[in-house]
Amino acid sequence: MILFENVYKRFGGRAVLENLSFSLGAGEQLCLTGASGRGKSTVLNLAAGLLEPDSGKITRQTSRICYLFQDDRLLPWLGALQNVALVCPEQEARRWLCKLGLGDFLDARPAQLSGGMARRVAIARALAFPADLYLFDEPFRGLDDQTLQITLAAIREATAGKAALFASHRPQELGIPVLSLT
Repeated sequence: MILFENVYKRFGGRAVLENLSFSLGAGEQLCLTGASGRGKSTVLNLAAGLLEPDSGKITRQTSRICYLFQDDRLLPWLGALQNVALVCPEQEARRWLCKLGLGDFLDARPAQLSGGMARRVAIARALAFPADLYLFDEPFRGLDDQTLQITLAAIREATAGKAALFASHRPQELGIPVLSLT
């Protein structure tokens, strides 16, 4: 799915990533950890093709990439169902929203939702997208423990057999291999 080979990335005079190498194949998942500013989001942006490395090589074996950014990026003039249905049929959008406990909020616009609810709408939209590679940047932001468990189950269902790369300060919840960026 994706291969990083000796990747370097600098911003100004500051090296954010140096000699980063890893691979992620179909069905494999990896969680990036590290303190803020250590390059977790940069790795995801590189994986998505939003940034190019200063040196090294990134090989992507798919063009079907789904990226859940740190911010929810919901369209404020659309309801929850409409936001998710942007990437899939409405019936599929409804299924993911209900699975994430938002069945009673299908018509609610983002401003009418709590932060955790808006996050779950963004997650539902990501999970509904038919990707081969999923990129999740701090997916659990704003979720309480009970909601986190429901969300994890949905993420596991959607990403089964797919490649998934997470950036998280809470890798223990995922129970997958961890790559620490120091």
